[in-house]
Amino acid sequence: AAIVLILIGRSCAGGSDISQADLDVEVTARASAEDALADRDQTIEQLQTELQSLRTQQANGGDTSTPATGEDGTTAPEPAGPEAAPTDANGNRTYEVQSGDNLSDIAQAVYGDPLAFGIIAEANNLSGSTPLQVGQTLIIPPNPDAGQ
Repeated sequence: AAIVLILIGRSCAGGSDISQADLDVEVTARASAEDALADRDQTIEQLQTELQSLRTQQANGGDTSTPATGEDGTTAPEPAGPEAAPTDANGNRTYEVQSGDNLSDIAQAVYGDPLAFGIIAEANNLSGSTPLQVGQTLIIPPNPDAGQ
């Protein structure tokens, strides 16, 4: 692709104000961008492979207790036992908020999906941005998508 750009640039450069040096800079920038895209694609592929592996383990009843890692590289604290709490007549459980908890982390621990935080938020009349208080008791309803 870079060679084609150079050839096109040279053939069109007759009366053009674009210098060969500027064209070379653009070709180099494009090559760098293509490398960055290739790296991103490889990262996405690796993450998809890991996700599929985790889903397979979960479907087979395996241990999927790999801690979630944030963008800053820190590991989110695991909520302590919302999946083991006893249920009421409606299948709801309760969970006492621990330091560092957020709805996404709790949803990950309970449902295996951090995006399912809305189920917990709705059951507790919270918005996704409502800060949780340590010691607060949350209602954890069964996941409607899992047929619980």
